[in-house]
Amino acid sequence: MGGMIQVSWDTRIAMMTAETGSEGDTDHRADAVSSQPASSMPRAVSGAASAARSVAEREAAELEAAARGATSIATDTDTDTDAPAEVVPDKAKAGPQSSTRDPRAAKRKRRRKRRWLRPLDTPRKRLNAWANMLLVDHGIFRALYSNTWVVSPRMWRSAQPLPRHIRRFARAGGRTVVSLRGGFQFGSLPLETEACAAEGLDFQTIVLRSRGLPKREELLAILDRLDAIATPALFHCKSGADRAGFMSAIWLLYREGAGIDAARAQLSIRYGHFRRSKTGVLDAFIESYAADGGPTAMPLRRWVETRYDPEAIRAAFRPAGLASLIADGILQRE
Repeated sequence: MGGMIQVSWDTRIAMMTAETGSEGDTDHRADAVSSQPASSMPRAVSGAASAARSVAEREAAELEAAARGATSIATDTDTDTDAPAEVVPDKAKAGPQSSTRDPRAAKRKRRRKRRWLRPLDTPRKRLNAWANMLLVDHGIFRALYSNTWVVSPRMWRSAQPLPRHIRRFARAGGRTVVSLRGGFQFGSLPLETEACAAEGLDFQTIVLRSRGLPKREELLAILDRLDAIATPALFHCKSGADRAGFMSAIWLLYREGAGIDAARAQLSIRYGHFRRSKTGVLDAFIESYAADGGPTAMPLRRWVETRYDPEAIRAAFRPAGLASLIADGILQRE
């Protein structure tokens, strides 16, 4: 279902190529303006008047779209998108020109995704992946502290692992690695999938948001995935604090038969989770289940099928400003 269904890497690459057209290995250095509409692409030979007119026309179009009630474009869920819940335009209100996404930004995002879906078949590509993982994706901090914990004999949790962390998990008998991150824009991805393949581990993805809750059908699909997963399994997000904690709580409630207190403990400052920040909506999920009696009243799956209301939970949750400033502004959580 949507981002919940695992897709093979060959299929992802084919889909990405079909979406953007085939381009060479040097595509990531191509000029992004080549695919923009003429109305928003100042040519090299144009004067300052032409450029100013182009900008004015684009701003006027955006203001007109806003006046018609257009909403934000759906976000890509990897800026930890760890990330906020996606926002979908109101089709009843938004006209055909309601999108305000910059074509250049959209193309750059597609290029970054396509770049890291390719194999690391040259020393330069491998060096670029390591540099991107360590510096852009903040892997240098995870090299010092991976935030890895054994939740139960069948489940581990961690931050985005480095290849050596994956090798250690494999030596401990691990069988599956599950990324809870939603995007594919970092060098961490090819290094992770390569390490999993080398160790014979099954690599999967399940998309979660750190500042939003899955829809009912999405959560039921996740529970189906948990039923079929080979264990021991390692679940990770970027920092190992929020999405990894939420999945650990779900796992304990659903697969281990644990109680509410054990689930609550997976979302704590011990792992770097700030309960009063925007990511506290994940805690609100557990408290909503507890308010309906928790596991003693009904199994988690039945509660999700009959009582779970993500919109009501989100509406009732109120984050604190200071905690959000720390998590979002200082730590820059996905």
